[in-house]
Amino acid sequence: DYQLLKRLSQQAGMSMAETLHRLITGGFAHKVPVTPVKLPVPAARAMPVPTAITTNGNKVVAFRIKTKGVKYA
Repeated sequence: DYQLLKRLSQQAGMSMAETLHRLITGGFAHKVPVTPVKLPVPAARAMPVPTAITTNGNKVVAFRIKTKGVKYA
């Protein structure tokens, strides 16, 4: 629209050609500074594995440490 272009060029204080060029290329877009987001980051924790000492049937001194819920054949 010619009247819109004329009004924008008068408000910006530049020629209509330059205003049209800036409208086409996006020269009037406001550049917002990008800042990094500050979010609290939880620290990684190592959880200990609960272990149990078991015997292997009736064999003599056959101990092994296994995690809870693990079944060996």
